[in-house]
Amino acid sequence: MNLAQLEAEIFSLPHQERAALARRLLLSVEEVSESEFEQLLGGRIGASLG
Repeated sequence: MNLAQLEAEIFSLPHQERAALARRLLLSVEEVSESEFEQLLGGRIGASLG
């Protein structure tokens, strides 16, 4: 399964399940510094929104 397929699966989940997954994912990077987090995800978030 590639990233696009995984995203499609995730977005098909009910809101509550997506929120629970998002929380778990965010907690999994809890130990990463804020600047490192922005470096890791900043480009991806911008690319996803634009």
